[in-house]
Amino acid sequence: VKVYIADSLGSIIAEKAADCMEEKLAAFIEKRGWKHTNRYSPGYCGWHVSEQQKLFSLFPVASPCGIQLTDSSLMIPIKSVSGIIGVGSHVRKLEYTCVLCTYENCFRRK
Repeated sequence: VKVYIADSLGSIIAEKAADCMEEKLAAFIEKRGWKHTNRYSPGYCGWHVSEQQKLFSLFPVASPCGIQLTDSSLMIPIKSVSGIIGVGSHVRKLEYTCVLCTYENCFRRK
């Protein structure tokens, strides 16, 4: 039970950190009259987790923020978050719904 609770708390903390980053980005780009898209991460909505390798190759250092990738493209530490957010004057953020995702076996699909 302790491991389950610790894992759950780690997931919540990682997600809230990503939310905070998104809020800071939104405040920063708002000054330029820009908006942002939803954030997307490898492993979700049809973006295969192996694409994490390509995403990390864009960084000038091998382990940005001390995060390393395994051969199967999982991040260490485990509760790390990666992804992209589009920014610009003609982009929009949509509500997250199953319409955005192509994963047919998602537990949220009815």
